[in-house]
Amino acid sequence: MQKIYPSLHMLEIFMPVVKNEEFFFHLIEQVQAIPFYKGIELGLFCDSGIREKIHKLVERNSYQLTVWLSPSIAEHGFNLASFDPVIREKAVAYTKDCISMAAEMGVTHCGLPSGPYTGAESLEESKRVLFDSYVQLYEHTVQYNDVDLTLEPLDRYVHKKQILGPMTEVVAWFASLHKMCPKFFIHWDSAHEQLGNINLIESLELASSYIAQIHICNCINNPQHPCFGDWHMDVGRSPDFSTWGYLTPDVAADILKNLSAKDTIKGIKRTFCAVEVRSHMGDDMWEKEKLVRSFLQESFRRAKIDFDR
Repeated sequence: MQKIYPSLHMLEIFMPVVKNEEFFFHLIEQVQAIPFYKGIELGLFCDSGIREKIHKLVERNSYQLTVWLSPSIAEHGFNLASFDPVIREKAVAYTKDCISMAAEMGVTHCGLPSGPYTGAESLEESKRVLFDSYVQLYEHTVQYNDVDLTLEPLDRYVHKKQILGPMTEVVAWFASLHKMCPKFFIHWDSAHEQLGNINLIESLELASSYIAQIHICNCINNPQHPCFGDWHMDVGRSPDFSTWGYLTPDVAADILKNLSAKDTIKGIKRTFCAVEVRSHMGDDMWEKEKLVRSFLQESFRRAKIDFDR
């Protein structure tokens, strides 16, 4: 048995202002007043002074910090699974720098992408070069005692179209990587599994030996619907929590109950869960935060997991 702790995915909730690092830091300061969250998830900060302030804030609050490196890697056009060794070397070098910057923020989990799916004929080669990139990144990361790496498998055929998608396939591939790199873990996301038509509980069971943290995320799985795909859509509100998507507090509670029934895996001190919802310019972003908090609290209640209000 393990306790699941709530995290706030601030990168998504406050996405419209992510480039204003000073403003964003003040938002992080305000989150300290919400006792519910025991962890936060951010993007990479370029300002070294703000990175230092985040590190102090994280330590002061005993937060677990996840830093998602995927947006920075994509923004610079890098691909860790490129077939061109020169391009791939540049991608690895840049990502190493990102990991070092994240370490300055007090990070625990550095979230990495896999890379774009280029077709069935090149899939095995994509996996091979990606594996090599990951090993190089891991060798760089081990200098930081409290930092590890996480991979979030996305969908391969529906929306994000990344190399590592179906969990059945990912786990078989990841087992070899984890054996070589024991502080490399899986970040599990319910929406990607839902879009792959994979039973959520079966997927959790399959990946449970490697899961460091999870996202519960709503989506629409009907290809005929105009909002089909992984758009980090809103969750429902009390009392009925209904949306166009699949996600309800009961679905989330089943996920939480299943995960909490497992033992915490070796190398992980605490396992965290966040609800992933994205804000857009013009949204009341603090209302969006209240939405995800109320949904996650209701899910914790239905799963009979204690939490601080």
